[in-house]
Amino acid sequence: MSICEFVTMANFSGSSRSGKADILRNSPNRNVVNFVKNNENRSFQSSWYDRYKWVEFNAETSGAQCFYCKLLKPVASKNDEFRAGMVQNWRKFVEKANQHEQSMEHKRC
Repeated sequence: MSICEFVTMANFSGSSRSGKADILRNSPNRNVVNFVKNNENRSFQSSWYDRYKWVEFNAETSGAQCFYCKLLKPVASKNDEFRAGMVQNWRKFVEKANQHEQSMEHKRC
């Protein structure tokens, strides 16, 4: 198991500088699980891990999220699906991921 499997904002914030560096160095959780299909017969694709180095699958929300924004963005906005792990529209995932990747918030993180 990697250190990232159990990372939450609370224990990240409470970590020492070297502890934070270890968490970030280990990168996003890349567990391959059986991704549940939605009502359009679509699901998260493990190939997205290669395309977007920052993306991870949140098993609790069954959605995609940004590893870095999850840990480093101080305040979430109501439209911040990638921070909260709530991206579940798989048909529009690539479009949304490209937009997120170009956003100033993501670049700051």
